[in-house]
Amino acid sequence: MAGLKDYQISVYVANLGKYAEGALQGAWITLPMPAERLQDTLKTEVGLGGRYEEYAIHDYEGGEGLLATVANPVEYESLTDLNLMCRAFESREDDDPDVYEKVRMVRDDLDAAPRTPLQYANLALNSDEIPYHSYDAPLWSDSKEAKYAWTAVNQGWASDAVRSMFDTGLGYLIDMEMYGRDLKLDGDVSLGDNGYLEDADWPSDIDGRYSREEIAEEVEWLDDFDAKTGSPAAFDLASLVQPGERIADYTISGTGTNWGAPSYQCIVEEGSTDIHAALEDTMHRIIDARAATGDAVDVLRETMGAMPAASVGEDDGVSPIDLDLGYVLPGAVTSFAERAQACDPSDPLNMTDTAGSGLSK
Repeated sequence: MAGLKDYQISVYVANLGKYAEGALQGAWITLPMPAERLQDTLKTEVGLGGRYEEYAIHDYEGGEGLLATVANPVEYESLTDLNLMCRAFESREDDDPDVYEKVRMVRDDLDAAPRTPLQYANLALNSDEIPYHSYDAPLWSDSKEAKYAWTAVNQGWASDAVRSMFDTGLGYLIDMEMYGRDLKLDGDVSLGDNGYLEDADWPSDIDGRYSREEIAEEVEWLDDFDAKTGSPAAFDLASLVQPGERIADYTISGTGTNWGAPSYQCIVEEGSTDIHAALEDTMHRIIDARAATGDAVDVLRETMGAMPAASVGEDDGVSPIDLDLGYVLPGAVTSFAERAQACDPSDPLNMTDTAGSGLSK
């Protein structure tokens, strides 16, 4: 899904109870988010609660960092655990820019057994203890082995014979890829795209040190940060509704799955049929409202499905719908309906009955 950060994953969560009754109800949920908001989202958008307790993940997309690093979520994965895993990577990526590469190499080279989201969270939180080293090699080095060989030369632990050849100006005669291959066999290391991993002396508890509760404690400051900074978790479109307006729900082509399509929202004048004007006006209001918090891109994606044009390409012959200021919808609007009730702007949580039928296009 375009626009997701490295530590994010978006999952389509379906209500299994509703599905068994022949109805499709579900929602795309972007993780991580504050734990309380996740539970609220499962209730309000997926319809869990009461006799509807079971859910399943029927589709997923993610940021380039996370989904390239961890195992893909399975159908009955715990959303709580997935959320904690995303939070763990979010908490580490500034302090340890190599966290994704480190965990990816652990996954690929040291242990083929599938890991759980909590184990990946542990690896992320303990990434400083993963014996990973970035290459020190020229940019034109074209293989992992050559990069490893150049690292040995540049950091002074190449063999005496190799160092002597470089000291006398004959280093260009050395096949660096072959030399790096020999070093790898002697050094008990695994080579990655950007660095290498020592295969010995691993802490035995590195992927199981923290329990679910302890991981939650380690990352809870991010929930507090979201609340204080007014993250997308704190945004409510109803707060932007004016008298004579309603919130409308719509879907976008190309964003659905076999289990349903995500619903997005905008603000529309009661009875208006100018959908494009409603979309553009809502976009401007959100950008203005989120100027102080700097998260307009995230809010637009989650609320309206709108994305920067540069992140969206034509797909199956459907062109993006231009809005304004470089934002687009990634496909055509396939349904559009006013809500049957309008918000009282003085009290967005107080819904007031209004006359008029919903607009459907």
